[in-house]
Amino acid sequence: MFTRAQCKCPPTEPRGRELPLWCGSTVHRQWLWPREESGMTATLHGLRGGGKIWRRRLAKCHPVVPLAGSLVLATFFVVVINRHPRLSQVLTNNSKEELLQVSYPELLHRLRGPLSADDPQVVSELFSRHLLPPSTLPYNLTGSFDQGIRKFSWPFIHRYVEHFFREQRLGFFVEAGALNGELLSNTLWLERSNNWTGLLVEPTAVTFRYLVWKRRRAWTSNTCLSSTTYPREAVFEATAQKKGEIAYPWFYRAENFEINPAGSGNFDWLLGSWSQEYTVAQCFPLWSYLLALNTTTVDFFSLDTQGGEWDILKTIPFDKVKIRAIVVEHYIKRQQGKYDPSFVSYMEGTGYHLVDCDEDPNYFFILKSDVKLYQKLKLLKDTGIGDSCKKKLA
Repeated sequence: MFTRAQCKCPPTEPRGRELPLWCGSTVHRQWLWPREESGMTATLHGLRGGGKIWRRRLAKCHPVVPLAGSLVLATFFVVVINRHPRLSQVLTNNSKEELLQVSYPELLHRLRGPLSADDPQVVSELFSRHLLPPSTLPYNLTGSFDQGIRKFSWPFIHRYVEHFFREQRLGFFVEAGALNGELLSNTLWLERSNNWTGLLVEPTAVTFRYLVWKRRRAWTSNTCLSSTTYPREAVFEATAQKKGEIAYPWFYRAENFEINPAGSGNFDWLLGSWSQEYTVAQCFPLWSYLLALNTTTVDFFSLDTQGGEWDILKTIPFDKVKIRAIVVEHYIKRQQGKYDPSFVSYMEGTGYHLVDCDEDPNYFFILKSDVKLYQKLKLLKDTGIGDSCKKKLA
């Protein structure tokens, strides 16, 4: 029999504890198996069912020093690695230093808080995973653009887009809230007539599939513009037709808005009559998109996200990017069709001149320092176009 003396355990050691294959206040390399068994035979015996034997005997032994087990495991892995060159190579390639290089910077980013818009990892992630390049295939338009040109705010916006950019070729636009890329698009005319390109952003996955299907000559992204200076996720509520209801389907899809941003309450009236669908979208600041596309000049920016537009504009580093003309739909919360002098004052303080607005209201601004656009603005005043928004919305 295997005795307590052989294990060198103190007589006061309590029973009923499971211990490893040796015990003692110091490492006692006396395997706890019957004397006639040794080496691999004893080990296999224990693994196949001899566990009850050594557990009963170990119950009488002193707890092993934790360091002892660590030393044995370390010795075991060293032997295995040396005998298996391939495993040794894999572990070497993932050495502690290399693992730290991968994980520690990420930890530091998280410790600093949200990632900034110009963080290289953010820009790389956006470009590689969230941007599709312009299509080289023929357009796949269905005529909804022509059907919708006399509806809603399109005529008001297009009048100024055509006036300011009729003669400019190869410009760059950004359209946030691109819908399907055709119906009521504020940028399709620039693309088809003047060979412009740009960026089309649409957060709803179903609508984005239609956008890609149109084969626009612009970058497309199934994301949203962030209302903060850092990337984040947002929940969008999209309205949908109820069963049996007859209506124009894209009118419903256009009313897609983020939950809880400033101004989103303007669309609460929709929720009682339409069914709702929810989707989660990744959002990036506009500055991140421009860095990913290696551009610092936007000739025309169309911003219509059904709420939160002012917050999006506040994230733009206007000292780093030049946006020549901006059309933005902006509501005073729960006061649709109300002129907002504080918003206009903010844009004027940022360096923009208000050209005109409509009853929605959509505000059309141009950069004061842009000489070419400012010269064309004078032509508008001479023709009587561009009446004061205050008069329209008084």
